Amino acid sequence: MNFLTYLVCFFSTFFLSLCLTYCVKKISRKLNILDDRQSSPGRKLHDEPTPLLGGLAIFISFFIILFIVFLLGLLEQPFLSSRILLGILLAGFLLMLGGFLDDRYKLKPIQSIVLPVLAALVVIVAGVSIEKINHPFDAFHLLRTSPFGAQFIYLNHPAINIGLPFGYNFIFSPWSAAIIFIWLMIMMYSTKLLDGLDGLVGGLTGFGSLILASFCLFSVFYQPSVALIGLILAGASFGFLFFNRHPAKIFLGEGGSLFCGFMLGLLAIIAGGKLALAFMIVGLAVIDLFWTIFRRICLEHRSPFSADRGHLHFRLISLLGYKQTVYLYWLISILLGTAMFFLRTKGKIIAIASFLIIVLICLFRLENNSSTRNDHSAA
Repeated sequence: MNFLTYLVCFFSTFFLSLCLTYCVKKISRKLNILDDRQSSPGRKLHDEPTPLLGGLAIFISFFIILFIVFLLGLLEQPFLSSRILLGILLAGFLLMLGGFLDDRYKLKPIQSIVLPVLAALVVIVAGVSIEKINHPFDAFHLLRTSPFGAQFIYLNHPAINIGLPFGYNFIFSPWSAAIIFIWLMIMMYSTKLLDGLDGLVGGLTGFGSLILASFCLFSVFYQPSVALIGLILAGASFGFLFFNRHPAKIFLGEGGSLFCGFMLGLLAIIAGGKLALAFMIVGLAVIDLFWTIFRRICLEHRSPFSADRGHLHFRLISLLGYKQTVYLYWLISILLGTAMFFLRTKGKIIAIASFLIIVLICLFRLENNSSTRNDHSAA
């Protein structure tokens, strides 16, 4: 593939997403699928009822271009087989369906989680797997075994073969399946949590996809097919972002926010297990996700599914302002994601650990400041 092919795919998806977002916005208003501030006045920031279902435009434009690219024979790598692509399509459809039902009927958390779980299982059944990961101890020379044995942790053993109807055999490794499932659930719910500010998730998905695509083009791990998928996802995200930047004229909706995290997580897997790179792109959201669960359960003694404005991005608004908070998230993701280009396993572990410590310290300080202000108000 030449450079022109990548540009055509990117801009084709961008303009298709742009047109579809406009159409979805109109349809969402006609169906009265709107996000009204009155539904959660303590958490929502917009003043006017805003159309949802914007993720549908990303989903449709992404798969239309991906299908055309597949028919043209541009997806050459063996792990991008028709079965896997069909699995990704079905998983995305499940997320869109679950998001539509949630946006329309306001499902309970235990109900809304069913289809994301199924989506993660579908791609595993379709054949997405992780063969091996770098051994973290080997990076610090803590293992004295042979370099071949110490360099990687292999996840494809033991392999289980399950016979299914119509002569289909499902072969999978429990370790690989478990890591993929947990990883995709974390990624999906991290972007779902982030979808509280205009343009935040759309921008992160676009920039994150570009970083993953660049890594697959300009590193020793040359994977043109994965890069092409990343550029298609980036084009779809930026086309939607045109209408989603502040003040947003349309929101992603539940399905869209889940689909963005799902695709970023999946791209990292099929790019050869670039989980550390994807983690740094959405690292703030992942850490905030676990912090929010800890805060609600251990500090506030309430359900982890209850909504509030205690998320990091909401707290930063009071310090920096709305647009500045969104730009800060974008900048951190771009810088950290780009930095992973130049780090080996040891450097990546140190970078992730340092990033984790810094963010946790900031969260603790913000939490203490918030508690102090509340105490003064009560007094």
